[in-house]
Amino acid sequence: MKTIRQIAKEIGVSKQAVFYKISKPPLLLALQPLVSKENGILTVSLDGEKLIKQAFNDSRSNFKPSKENASLDGNLIEILRTTINTLSEQLSQKDSQITALTAAVKAQAESVVFTPLAGRFQVTRKCKRKKTSVPINRLLAKK
Repeated sequence: MKTIRQIAKEIGVSKQAVFYKISKPPLLLALQPLVSKENGILTVSLDGEKLIKQAFNDSRSNFKPSKENASLDGNLIEILRTTINTLSEQLSQKDSQITALTAAVKAQAESVVFTPLAGRFQVTRKCKRKKTSVPINRLLAKK
């Protein structure tokens, strides 16, 4: 008969991990006749110890990477790299579009000058031919 602590030490896990594993079905049902409590300490028979160790070995073997999983991981990594490259290119294009639009907005803003005139704002358009002064309410009414 061994304690949970002794079994955990042999397996290389914490005793909490062993308690968690044995508290879940189907191991819980299989261990009921093989576990006893002596002086407040949970002890497990030799057959129960084998069941616990087998349960931990089974769960560890499920997580071993296989060659098939490795090739799937490689394919996934390649797909992710391709996606990252595509998104980076799109981001660069958007950055250049934003730069061009910002320049266009600045050019438009420089062609319009707001000046105060008799308690209201007047818009002056800078034209190559001649400068004209148009009240802002007329500009807004045209739209």
